[in-house]
Amino acid sequence: MKAPSDVDVLARWQRKTLERTNVCKLATIVAYNDATNRAVVALQQVAQHADGSIGTPRQIPGVPVAFWRVGGFLQKASPLPGDEVLLVIHDRALNKLLAAGEPRIPSDRMHDVNDAIAITFSVGRATDPMPPTAAGLQLGREDGTAGLAIDPAGATASLNATTTVRLGSAPVQPAVLGVALQSALTAFAATVGSAAGTWGLATADPASATFATTLATALTDLATDLATILSAKVVIE
Repeated sequence: MKAPSDVDVLARWQRKTLERTNVCKLATIVAYNDATNRAVVALQQVAQHADGSIGTPRQIPGVPVAFWRVGGFLQKASPLPGDEVLLVIHDRALNKLLAAGEPRIPSDRMHDVNDAIAITFSVGRATDPMPPTAAGLQLGREDGTAGLAIDPAGATASLNATTTVRLGSAPVQPAVLGVALQSALTAFAATVGSAAGTWGLATADPASATFATTLATALTDLATDLATILSAKVVIE
């Protein structure tokens, strides 16, 4: 058997070195601890054995998850199992670097997958495409049930929620739907005015059974309308 040349040996050594040099990998959240901001992730790429069988996705515990945090501001949403993340591999061991009070001396470990940081993101794919959004900025749930949208020109900010939007911290004061309130009061005035006669309420006989019945019905309808108006999803506190 012919001995490998120096070029072959060097090429094999280079290939093995590259195989062990981790840079970044796609992974999936298995579990997330909000208190420690650490996650268990599973690598999406798996090995294929010589017999053609597919290996089990490797899981990596204790991976720190990165969020946008700058200038005293924070944007964070707790990852759920199945969420996709991008693992960025630190060139040296992270345990001492991230531990409080530990000397930050680089270790001999280099480009190891256990020294990964998970970046929350999604690129979308054929089996799980990115949800379509209108032009501009959108912050909120993927299903659109709650969110904030700003148009490209920055002229309009739209807030949508299926439950309640709260502003402030004072005792709860439901916001009034102005158009609905105006319509309800107009309908009430028209009903009572019609029952009072051409000259308005001043000429109506409060003791009249017909007027009393009409007024009671109008008040009931107004109370129902006001209950709806004051149950608005926007609450000013």
